[in-house]
Amino acid sequence: DVDLRVKTWLDESTDLLHYVNEMPKGCLQKFEVTPHLPGNEIEEDPKGSTRLAAFGAPVPFNYGCFPQTYRDPEEMDDLHGAPGDDDPLDILDLCDHTVGVGEVVKCRPLG
Repeated sequence: DVDLRVKTWLDESTDLLHYVNEMPKGCLQKFEVTPHLPGNEIEEDPKGSTRLAAFGAPVPFNYGCFPQTYRDPEEMDDLHGAPGDDDPLDILDLCDHTVGVGEVVKCRPLG
């Protein structure tokens, strides 16, 4: 139910987008939005958490996804010819503070 685009109180577009945070900065656990579950619950990905623990260093950024987006594995990317990963589009948030799991954040994409 989270809109991708941030709008003003007059319902006008802005240059900001929303993202849903899945992994807080400094975390050693991997969480993911699960689109196949009711309400798109956020659950821990045990395999991903194991890989992060083996890496041995907490993530130095907040990590999440843009709502209302999807990378279709049947479609090839125009730029690199790579298929989608069957998930929403990922985001790395390089801000200086930690964002909690499931928080909806306004952001300005850089690239």
